[in-house]
Amino acid sequence: MKYLLACSFLLLPGFACADTRIAYTVEGSCPALAERIEISGSLLRLDSRYDGQLVTSLFDGGEDTVTSLMHDQKQFHQMEVDADAADYTADVLGSTMTYVDRQMEATMAQMKKSCEQMKAQTRGRGVVTACDNMPDLRSMMSQATGATPQLKPEMRETNREDSVAGATCRWTEAWQGEMKLREQCDADVASLPLPDGDRGGFARGMRVMMSYGDAFKPVVDRFAMGDPNPIPIPGKGKFTLAGQCFDATGERVGHYAADIVVGPIDPQRFQVPTDYTPMMQADPQ
Repeated sequence: MKYLLACSFLLLPGFACADTRIAYTVEGSCPALAERIEISGSLLRLDSRYDGQLVTSLFDGGEDTVTSLMHDQKQFHQMEVDADAADYTADVLGSTMTYVDRQMEATMAQMKKSCEQMKAQTRGRGVVTACDNMPDLRSMMSQATGATPQLKPEMRETNREDSVAGATCRWTEAWQGEMKLREQCDADVASLPLPDGDRGGFARGMRVMMSYGDAFKPVVDRFAMGDPNPIPIPGKGKFTLAGQCFDATGERVGHYAADIVVGPIDPQRFQVPTDYTPMMQADPQ
């Protein structure tokens, strides 16, 4: 109903109310940012696969919400994602990580001081104390979370251009030291062959969702939770249309390309299925 009302309101001279699908064809081992993206004005659906599980993100530009659908569990989680909410979340998480680091440093300093006092009291007695194997709290936390520090790939621009899905894109390379991990061809969102009503909604939806994802960066960086081979996020106002991946020897192991199709999409695709339940829902008594 929301979609129909929006289209009725926007059926003005020169305005086309149409929907858009962006689907990636992948060959070999080279995942794209998403399997499929669907756009209907201010509504956006992004289907991705993590560890083999399909996860959907729904963006509602009218309500400024992002809803995550966990299909295997038939659950959903909805959050507000306006700019102020994203900035607030980033500030809170950044402050929390700073507090955790300071508390950890204070605890380690106190442990070191106590150990020095204990060693002074037992010096010359040949007594082995727990201080001889005093743990490093940072190392313990990394081991507990299975975290390993990840180096951010270096993005190198090139002068190579291609035409993909009716738009011109420029290739950028992702390097890890002396090893090239990936290449991706990014286009200006404004140049994509999308209906006018979908282009604005697509640009805003992608921008808001990426901004909210960045809000969790302090936690991801602090606990090294990032993907060891992350899919590079294109710059502001850009969108990746094609990419290719390489192994340690420089051989290409896979590639992908987008296809853009304009046509009607079932409005239910932008809604939470009726048989899905909210995450963390309390069991009925």
